[in-house]
Amino acid sequence: MAVRVLSSEKSHRSNVPSVAISPKLRRATFNKLAYDLLSRKYGKKVEYAQILVDDEQKGIFWVKPAEKDTYDCKSLDSPSANTRSLTIGVLLTEFNWSLKETSRYKIEWDDELRAGKVDTSQRLDPEKEGNKVLKV
Repeated sequence: MAVRVLSSEKSHRSNVPSVAISPKLRRATFNKLAYDLLSRKYGKKVEYAQILVDDEQKGIFWVKPAEKDTYDCKSLDSPSANTRSLTIGVLLTEFNWSLKETSRYKIEWDDELRAGKVDTSQRLDPEKEGNKVLKV
C-alpha cells in the first residue's frame, strides 16, 4: 500500500519568506513570513519601502523598509491580512524582465543594507512551459 498526504500547493508556498513577482500587475507581493521578517528586522511594522539595486550584482534587488518621508519610497498595500504588496514597475524595466507569469523568490535579510535581499536567479517555483527564461 502506498499512502500519501494530499496537500494543496498553496501550503508549500508559505513555508519560506518569499516574494511573488507579478509582471502583469507590476507588483511584488510578500508572503506573511517575508513581511514578518522585514518588520522584525526593522523593529516595527513596515508601511513604506525603497527598492535598491546594484549595477554590479545583476538580478538582485533589495527592499529596504523606510519612513513615509524617505526619498522615493513606495507604500506597501495590504491585499490580504497576511500579505503586503509593492509597486515594482521601475524594477521590471531596470531588469528588462521577460517572464510573463508570476514567479516566486526567497527573501533574506541583508544586515549591511538593513533590507530584504531578493536574488531573481534563485526561483522557488518551477517555470511554466512556454514562458521565456529570465535573463538579467
